[in-house]
Amino acid sequence: MICRVCNKKIESGEYRYRETAKAFITHHRVCCADDPCWAKIDAEKALLDARNQRRLFAMKAFQEEWDVPELDDEIERLEELCSSKE
Repeated sequence: MICRVCNKKIESGEYRYRETAKAFITHHRVCCADDPCWAKIDAEKALLDARNQRRLFAMKAFQEEWDVPELDDEIERLEELCSSKE
């Protein structure tokens, strides 16, 4: 994929694309940081992160009260996911 703004190959970093009638248009985030779609994407990520934090808190509370071993793996997965966002 080639960034339409800088015309360089997209190899790493955040990027997005949009579909037109003729093609898919791709661009790096750094090339179009003022694009309002990034705010929407960031807001969706923030909502997901907050949801995961709430789920982790609730699962830990439930686990502490009821000691359900089946939750251990999911709690561990969410802890890793949430700690990688910090």
